[in-house]
Amino acid sequence: EDPDAALAQAVESQVPRQARQEDKCPTEADVNAFFQMACGKNTFLASERPIRCGEVYVIRGKTQKNDAASLIEALDAALEEKASDWSERNQYCYVTDPSLMEGDEDLFGDPVILLLNKDMAPTASKVLTTGSTLSALFGSVLFCLGTFGTNQLIVDRLQEANTAGNYDLSWFYELVIPMFAALFAIQASHELGHLIVAWRDKMKVTPPTILPSIGLPYLGTLTRMKTSPKDHKSLFDFGFAGPATGLGIAFGFLIWGLQLTASMDPEASKYLPSVPLSFLKLSTLGGTLIDQILGGGAGIMLQQEPETLVSLHPFAIAGFVGMIINSLDLIPIGSTDGARISQAMLGRVGQTVVGGLSYVVLLGALIFSDTGDIFLSYCLINSIAQRELEVPCKNEVDRVEYARGAAALAAFFVSALVLVPM
Repeated sequence: EDPDAALAQAVESQVPRQARQEDKCPTEADVNAFFQMACGKNTFLASERPIRCGEVYVIRGKTQKNDAASLIEALDAALEEKASDWSERNQYCYVTDPSLMEGDEDLFGDPVILLLNKDMAPTASKVLTTGSTLSALFGSVLFCLGTFGTNQLIVDRLQEANTAGNYDLSWFYELVIPMFAALFAIQASHELGHLIVAWRDKMKVTPPTILPSIGLPYLGTLTRMKTSPKDHKSLFDFGFAGPATGLGIAFGFLIWGLQLTASMDPEASKYLPSVPLSFLKLSTLGGTLIDQILGGGAGIMLQQEPETLVSLHPFAIAGFVGMIINSLDLIPIGSTDGARISQAMLGRVGQTVVGGLSYVVLLGALIFSDTGDIFLSYCLINSIAQRELEVPCKNEVDRVEYARGAAALAAFFVSALVLVPM
C-alpha cells in the first residue's frame, strides 16, 4: 500500500472535518515558510518534504529537543522571529503519527507535525442549531409542566380558573419557575466551567447549542472548539470542568430539594410536583440518596410499585435530572466531554477504541435496561452532533499526569453510579 495514501486515509479518520474544511488549507507559501524557517537541526529535523493530505499538510521527521514542550517553545520562537504573521493564519500541531507504519518503534509511530488552518470553527447551520436549542427549551418546559400534571389538586385548580375565565396564573408560575430556574442554573454552571478554562488557555469556543432529548428535559449542550487547545492538559481541563461543575451543582440542588421536601408543611406539600418511582430508579446514586433522606434508608424505593408517584420539591427533581444529564456527557464517545477526557489520557487511537466499546455498552443498555428511551435519544443525537474526535491539540505528544488521571477515574465512577439503574 502507498504510504502516503495510508497517511491520507489515517488523517481523514483521525482529524475531524472541522479542522480540514475545504478551501481552508494552508497556502504553499505558508507551508514552505514553516518548513524552511521553523524546521531545522535545532527544532524538528524533517525527513521529507511536507505531504498534503486533503486540507492538511504532514511533516515527518525527528525532534531535536528532549521533550515535546521544549520543541513547541522552540518552534514558536522560530516563527515569531522569522515569520511573525504565520500564526495569524495557520496552526501547527505536534501529534503522534496518525498512520501505523510497519517498523515503527512506537506503537503509534514517531510524532509528526500537522499544518492546518487556524480557523477550525464548525460549519453547522444556524437554522439547525437554533432549531435544536428551541426544541430543547420547549421540551424542558413540557417536562416541568408534566411533573405538575400528575398533581390532581393543581389540575383541578387550573380547570376551575379556566372555567371562571380567571387567567391570573401567577400562583402556578411560582410553582413551575423554580424547577426551570434550577435546570438553567445547573447547565449554566456546566458552561461556566468550560468558559473559565477556555479563557485561561485562550481558546475560542462556539456558543452552546442545547440538544433535545426523549425522557429528559434536554440532553445537554454542545460547545465546540474553534481553535486548538495548547496540549492534552488543556483539553482535559476543558472537558472535565463542565460536567464536574454541573454534577456538583446538581448534587447540591438534589440534597437541598430533598431537605425542603422533608421539612415542608403538609399544606404546601399538596402543591409539589411528582415523578413516577420508575423514573427515580433510573439512577442508583440519585435513587439511593432519595431513599436515605426521605425514607430513612428503609428501602422504599424498591418496595413500592414502579408507577407510584413520589412528590418532591422542584429543586430535587431538577437536581436529579441534572445529575443524569451531566453524567451522560461523561460517556466517552465522539467529542463529548467524556471523550475529551479520554482522548487527553489515551490519545486519538486509544479514544477510538474506548468510543467503540462505549457504543457496545450503550447497545446493551438499549436492549436490557429500562433507560432505553434516554440512551436511544443519546445515541441518535450524538451520532449526528458529536460523532467525530476533538480538534488536534498543539502538543498531542505529552500525556496528562497521574493526578488528572485519578480525577478522571473518579468522575467516570460517579457517572456510572448515576447512570446505572437501581
